[in-house]
Amino acid sequence: MFNFNTKSLALVVSLLIVSSISGYLVYASVWLGPPGIAPGNNVSQPINIGTTDQDKTGRISAVEFYDADDSSFYINPSGNSSISGELTIGGDISDGSKTIYDSTSGRLDYSVLPYEKGDLTSDWASNSYTSGYYDVSNITVTAIACGTSFGRGQTGTNTDSCVAGDKGCRHCDSGVCVYYTSGQHGCATNYECNASGSCVFQLSSDYCSAHSGAVTEGADNIFCGDNLMWSTTLAAGYQWGHYGAVVGNCTSSSDSSYPACYACNTLDYAGFTDWYLPSKDVLLAIVGDIGLCPANGGTCDNWDSLCCTSSAPFPSYYWSSTEYISLLAWHVGFGYGGAPNYYKNSSFSVRCVRP
Repeated sequence: MFNFNTKSLALVVSLLIVSSISGYLVYASVWLGPPGIAPGNNVSQPINIGTTDQDKTGRISAVEFYDADDSSFYINPSGNSSISGELTIGGDISDGSKTIYDSTSGRLDYSVLPYEKGDLTSDWASNSYTSGYYDVSNITVTAIACGTSFGRGQTGTNTDSCVAGDKGCRHCDSGVCVYYTSGQHGCATNYECNASGSCVFQLSSDYCSAHSGAVTEGADNIFCGDNLMWSTTLAAGYQWGHYGAVVGNCTSSSDSSYPACYACNTLDYAGFTDWYLPSKDVLLAIVGDIGLCPANGGTCDNWDSLCCTSSAPFPSYYWSSTEYISLLAWHVGFGYGGAPNYYKNSSFSVRCVRP
């Protein structure tokens, strides 16, 4: 049986009181009241993965920022980045020393274009396209020299820098300047490209079926009449040939023993090679269309300055392809419009025709 006296009870009660006071003092010394009225001086809300928008006034540091939906797209502030979709920039773009894109003028410095994959930090000094700014909307491959690479693997097609041929005959083939050697292409009306890539006077083969009168371009003068094309005077004097022999008319001879006929059959003029010496009747029709020499009231020299002043001994006489007899062939005089015959070994002018 446990004996409990008054002295023992007093000791227990005293210990309980002392313990309670000590605990209160310890608690009071640790707890501090709020320093301000809520929510003042609270710790900032941490960034979390929630769907609610969050604002942060301080900076965030990271090696890379990845797209939450596709990790193949990312931004690395100090390295390469991969972005999908349209990128809108509200200010200038600079490589640190030069403005590449000026947001005020809306113009892109052309010098950035020749670099593969848009390398904006390449050596500007070695680039020849630093003379100005170009409107981004107007930059096309036809504005950049043929063979010059720009952007992402594109190549310019402009042929202004090509050194040979005429511009109308140039074209850019896989970055190389080449030249058309036939056809009109970029040449002016009545001009076509020749074997050297130059624009030369060249009428369509049926031009005279729809035109009449004179066409003059440089040294190439032709006249259309009676559905035929007539050449200007061939200045040198030509014999008819085969003096003393009956050989018939020479309308398509490539035999040089018929000098007058041969001169027309081998003529390359105004882009055509199918010329021939006209007959007496065709020559008389030509006189009727273009007129006589000025001394006789005609105007043939308005089209052909050599009409009546060629180097032949009889400058206004033109051989026809029509033979008369063994010694004689027919010719037409533009001085008076007649068609007499004369000795085959005489030298007259020739005027060729083509269909």
